[in-house]
Amino acid sequence: IRFCSSSAAGCLSSRQNTEAIDWSPDVFRPTSAFGPERVDFAVELVDKVVASTKELSGSWRREYSWTSKTMHWLLPWRVPAFDKIVRDYLGIPKGWDNKRAYGEVARRIFALAREERPETVWAGPLKPCTPLRALDKWLWWDGDGKDSHA
Repeated sequence: IRFCSSSAAGCLSSRQNTEAIDWSPDVFRPTSAFGPERVDFAVELVDKVVASTKELSGSWRREYSWTSKTMHWLLPWRVPAFDKIVRDYLGIPKGWDNKRAYGEVARRIFALAREERPETVWAGPLKPCTPLRALDKWLWWDGDGKDSHA
């Protein structure tokens, strides 16, 4: 089965993008580190996956919301989720493209995570109890997600 659109070059660069991602066991482990280098990891990871899926599908769309949510599900300690509700709640300008907007959302969510207590009791009882997961839920809920039909 071939998952590439029209060119072998596109397949190769998509493969290189996904192979360049650090899928070591360490990225799946809990962490309490939420510094700027962690923001860079999340943003670069989402960018790489967006580029790969765009290339593989042949689509013009750049699916930052879907990709960030998928990566957040896989790596809840490392990648914050992104959607219109969170973007609007944080006051990210509507004129920004999704790549720039996701970068700013990630920076702000990681800054909030750094301000919280190191123990994750405030994140609630549902596993995984990660600061990024708790902040995503809170921002979505307080940003009128509770009234959404998503």
